[in-house]
Amino acid sequence: MTGPLVETSMNQRLFTPVGLTLAVLPLAGYLTWTGTGHLASARHLPLLAVPGATLALMGFLRRRNLVRGLALVLALAGAVLTLVFAFGLRLRPYEGPMRIGERPPAFAARDASGASFDSSTVADGQSRLLVFYRGWW
Repeated sequence: MTGPLVETSMNQRLFTPVGLTLAVLPLAGYLTWTGTGHLASARHLPLLAVPGATLALMGFLRRRNLVRGLALVLALAGAVLTLVFAFGLRLRPYEGPMRIGERPPAFAARDASGASFDSSTVADGQSRLLVFYRGWW
């Protein structure tokens, strides 16, 4: 049997798995970024997680069972954690520019060629220009 009823039923069956995927995938992205050492604050990922949790809720409300209930709990947890990562993690507030001759705070970084250096290697008395970007591209 084909027609609008079958098509709607098929779409409704996809609410839970698609919703769970959309809700948990952004959280996996945050964990990957922080696990690789990149400080990233992608505020667009909740745009996936919140509709994902909504789809999981719609799937649960259309046909209530244990599997859909567990998927809903996971989707809601993923969406909440994604919101916490997106809006709860903050960079330190900007404290203004350094003054000429002022010692830089302790840091570790990489130069344009990828070589590592830290604040002790630049404190040898030579003049240097350091440019800090606030973020990762």
